[in-house]
Amino acid sequence: MIKLKYRNILGMLIFCGYFCIFQEAKAELPIGMNVPGITYYTPSLIFNDAQKTSGTMFTYDTGGLWNSGKIADIAIDENGWPLGIPQVVDGVPQNVRFMLNPYYSGEYVILYDGEGTIEVNNAPNSLIEGVRHIIFPGATSQINIWLHITASNPSNHIRNMRIIPVEYLDDESNLPVFREDFMSGLRSFHALRFMDPVNTNNSTHSLWSERPKITQYTQGTSQGMAWEYVIEMCNQLREDCWISVPHKADDNYIQNLAQLFHDSLDSDLKLYVEFSNEIWNWSFQQSGYILENAPNHPDSYVTRDLANLGTTNDISINNSILSGSTLTNGNRVMLSATVEMPSPLQAYRQYYVVNASGSNFQLSDTLGGEAIVLTTNGENVKVHKSDNHPEKDAYMMARTFKIFNSVYSDKRENLINVATGQHAWVDNSRRILRYLFEIDGVGADAFSVGGYFGFDSADHDIWNIMDPEEVTPEMILQSARDYFPTHSAQWTRDTAVYANQYGVDYLVYEGGQHMQPYNQGEWAYNQSVWDAQIHPGMYELYSDNFMLHQEPSVNCKLFMAFSYVGARESRWGSWGHLESLSQLNSPETLMVTAPKYQALLDYNISRGDVFPPALPSGLEVW
Repeated sequence: MIKLKYRNILGMLIFCGYFCIFQEAKAELPIGMNVPGITYYTPSLIFNDAQKTSGTMFTYDTGGLWNSGKIADIAIDENGWPLGIPQVVDGVPQNVRFMLNPYYSGEYVILYDGEGTIEVNNAPNSLIEGVRHIIFPGATSQINIWLHITASNPSNHIRNMRIIPVEYLDDESNLPVFREDFMSGLRSFHALRFMDPVNTNNSTHSLWSERPKITQYTQGTSQGMAWEYVIEMCNQLREDCWISVPHKADDNYIQNLAQLFHDSLDSDLKLYVEFSNEIWNWSFQQSGYILENAPNHPDSYVTRDLANLGTTNDISINNSILSGSTLTNGNRVMLSATVEMPSPLQAYRQYYVVNASGSNFQLSDTLGGEAIVLTTNGENVKVHKSDNHPEKDAYMMARTFKIFNSVYSDKRENLINVATGQHAWVDNSRRILRYLFEIDGVGADAFSVGGYFGFDSADHDIWNIMDPEEVTPEMILQSARDYFPTHSAQWTRDTAVYANQYGVDYLVYEGGQHMQPYNQGEWAYNQSVWDAQIHPGMYELYSDNFMLHQEPSVNCKLFMAFSYVGARESRWGSWGHLESLSQLNSPETLMVTAPKYQALLDYNISRGDVFPPALPSGLEVW
C-alpha cells in the first residue's frame, strides 16, 4: 500500500517522472469548486459557529427511545426552536436533542437567549460562571456528540443558540461567519457551485416562504443553507456563483431568488443559473416529478404545459414481453407505475429496447444486451412509458431562464443561463438544445454536462473474483485509463459538437474521478479503490481529463470540480479532493496526501498563487 514516506531513490524518481511530465504538458482552464453539503458528520466545516452545522432536532422522553419520533408534534417558533420544554405529546413529556459536529476542535462556549437548561453528552464540558463550555475533539472520523434541551421556559424559551470559540466569548460581534481554513482552500478557484449546501436534490421547496433562513436553528437540516450565506461567501471570496433552482419552485420563488442575487451579489461577479440538478438522474425525485408533469405544482400552467409536451402510454407486461408501443431496437425506455414494478425493473431508470416486433418488445440494461427476465408470475401488469423527457426538462429550464432574464435585464452580462444534459446520453443534450433554441426560442448561454472518469462494471466483475491482495491501486487506475478514451472522452467530444452547433459555451457542472466501489457495495477490493485516490497515477488521469477539456473543439470555459472536502475511505464515493481541511496546512505535501487537489491547483488558470509549487516529501511508491 501507499505509505507517507519515501523509502528509496527509486520512489522519488517514479514520482518525479509523473510530476515533471505533466508539468510540461499542462493545459490550463478555469476551474471552480462544488461546495460540500452541511451535516453534523461532515469534516468540511464552513461556519465558525458550530451550532450552524448541528443536526436536525428530534424528540426523546426520559427512559424511552433514542428518538421518540414526535418532533412534528412539538410547537416551535419561526426558527425551529421549541416553545417550551418539556412538551407533552400523547400524555408523555418530550424533550429535544440534536447532534453536534465532532470535527470542530478546541474549547467553545454555548450561548443562547431565553431561560432553560441544556446538557452535552460525549464531550468534556463544564459550567463556568453560568456559561456552558465544551471541548470539541477535532475528530478524524465520526463520533457522536449531542446536546439535550432538558428544560425551556415557555414564557422565555431557549432560542438563538450559538456555539462559538471561547476567545470570542466577550467579542462575539467580531466573529467571522466562515472559517478561514475553509475559505483559504477555495481562494484559487473561479466559481463556487452550491448544489449540495442548499440541498437541491429532492428539495421540497415550492414557495419563497419555505426557503431556509439565516436565523433557523441550524443550517444542517434537509432545508439546506440560506441563500444569503451563498451570496456572502461568494462576495467575500470574490468568486462567481453557480446556483441550482429548486425543481418545485413556483414563479414567485424564482422571481424573488433572481431579485435577491441581482441586488446582493457583488456587481462584478457572474451568476450561473441551473434548473435543479441532474434532472435526468432517476435516483433523484426531481426526475420523476418532471416526467410525471409536475403534479400539484403551485403554478398550474406548468403541469398543463408539461402534459402537452408528451404523452404517457400504457404498457402491458406479460411474463417478459412488453406491448403497447411501437419501438425499434436500441430505443431508450423509461417506465413508471402506480403499483409495484415487476422485478427487477425500476421506475425512472433507462432501459434499452431489444427483440422489438410490432408493438411487442423486451428490455435490456445495455444497448444490444440480453433481455431482462421479469418476475410477473404470468400476470398482465400495466405500467406507463413517458415520452419527451428531455423536452420536458428543457421546458423547465426555459421557464427559469425567462424569469431570471427579466430581473437581470439591466445587467444581462452578469447572468449565465446554463442548460444541462446527461454526459453519457448525448442525444439528451441535442434534444434539450434543440428545444431551447428552435422550439421555445429563449436559448441558453452555456451547456453543461459532467466531466467524470472511472472504470467499467466489467472491471468489478474481474476484481470481485480475484484474491483481494492481487487487486492493486495501479490496476484500478489502469482500468480507468483504458475506459476513458471510448467513454468519457468520446461523450465530451460528441456533446461539444452540439454546444458548438448552437454557439454556447461548454461547461462542466461536476467533474473529476468517479471511482467508487461498484453499486457502492462492500467489496474485498475497496481498499485498493481508496488507495488509488492518493496514488500519483490519479494526478495523471486528472491531467488527461483537463487536456481533453482544453481541446479546441471542446474549449471548456469552466470546469467545476466535485467536491471540496470529504472522506476518502467511503463506499459511497471518495468525492473530496481533500480529506481534511488540515491538509491545507502543509501545501508542500499535497501531491502526496491530496494529488486530486494538487491537480486542480496546477491546471487552474491562476487567480493569484495560493500555494507555491513544491515537490512533496514522504511518499513510498511500490
